[in-house]
Amino acid sequence: MESFENKPSGTEDVTADFLNLSASEFNQRMRQLRNKAEVHIGADLSHITDPQEFRIKARLAKAFLESAPPGQIRNASIKATPEQVGWEPNVFSSGVELVKE
Repeated sequence: MESFENKPSGTEDVTADFLNLSASEFNQRMRQLRNKAEVHIGADLSHITDPQEFRIKARLAKAFLESAPPGQIRNASIKATPEQVGWEPNVFSSGVELVKE
């Protein structure tokens, strides 16, 4: 898995953490960054073939957006296939940006 975007200037890019940490470790990392002005994920998940693995990561991206502390800007972009979108369509209708493969 890899990042496919460059972070905007002044933004904390947590893509590597998102891709490599467990959900609990990632959430702990986000607590450490609660004072950052802007935090970003730009992950390519299009290679994942296991629906459950994809759902876990997609839901983690959604939770990342929904748990932003007051005043912090968060954005998440995920590259996914049409089949993957079908596995977890609610994630992409709730703020996670879909980057089509």
